[in-house]
Amino acid sequence: MVILTAPDNGDRDEKSAVRGVECVRHLVRITRELPEIMGEAPRLHVVTRNAQTVLAADSPNLEQAGLRGLLRVVGAEHPHLHTTHIDVDEHTQAEHIARQLLSGSEEDETAWRNDEWHTARLSPAPLLPEERKTTVVNHESAGMRLQIRTPGDLQTMEFVAFDRVTPGPAKSKSPSPPPASTSPMFWSPSVDTTPRTAGCRSWEPISRAWSPPSGPTSRRTRWVITSAACHPTAAGRLSSPATRTWRHRFRRD
Repeated sequence: MVILTAPDNGDRDEKSAVRGVECVRHLVRITRELPEIMGEAPRLHVVTRNAQTVLAADSPNLEQAGLRGLLRVVGAEHPHLHTTHIDVDEHTQAEHIARQLLSGSEEDETAWRNDEWHTARLSPAPLLPEERKTTVVNHESAGMRLQIRTPGDLQTMEFVAFDRVTPGPAKSKSPSPPPASTSPMFWSPSVDTTPRTAGCRSWEPISRAWSPPSGPTSRRTRWVITSAACHPTAAGRLSSPATRTWRHRFRRD
């Protein structure tokens, strides 16, 4: 099932908020009926117009911005619908959207800008300067450790406070034996060439898994752009994304 929203008329009057509420209500009414359909539930595709800010020059269509949040809720409460959000601009040809729908792509959040296909990715990112806070550590009850803020850059080593883990019944708070060597040793991704699997993060073109690292981080949405000629291959799949990315902040509740 594909739901197409009306194009943005460019007007920002007092009725824009009313039209935005009506868009959300209309999608809610449709979503309520889908679980009641007998047999296999159809996959829900919603095509919006400039509802997301993908490129720096994008001007968001606030009338349809609420649909993105609703689609996230629907996807979490009704995973069997495989909710897919496709955001397009006024320059994208309908042929590209049709090919994406027929390709059966598993991407659930995509966007088209100037006939180029973008997919959303979550990736860890360092905290911004205004997000970094200082504190006083009481060594009798709290912990402090040294960590590298930017992997591979030893100039970004800093002390970070952390919560100590209460020892279990078979453990003791007594200090450990002194190490045989006190020379600091670090593993730097920029110089280490040993293949590693455990603890490393592999970002595949279609992977959406994200796990936070041990240090303080924030989360960003990363838009990955494909090549300009983004057409399904003979196997019916869209071409893989290239390397350029766009990051946008996630609000943390």
